[in-house]
Amino acid sequence: MLGTCTWKMWAGTVKGDNLYAVVLNPSEGPIELPALGLKSENQPQQIQTIKLIGSDDEVKFSQSDDKLVLTVPANRPSLYAAAFKIEGALLNEK
Repeated sequence: MLGTCTWKMWAGTVKGDNLYAVVLNPSEGPIELPALGLKSENQPQQIQTIKLIGSDDEVKFSQSDDKLVLTVPANRPSLYAAAFKIEGALLNEK
């Protein structure tokens, strides 16, 4: 899964039941990911939690039919890339 978001590039991968999104050159503040909107062609499920890998800071987010908006915390492990663990977006077929 590749996409663009508010002047940034991002890529996604799946491991187990989790989606991981890597955002390049993230600034503090909101990032919009239309590919994870509830009615996007990717058909994501309702997201439960989002965690920034390497940080204990809470990642605030909202998901609408059109997009997922997550907030990049001011304190992050790297200024050049941020990896987010997104729980709940994938259909669990177990």
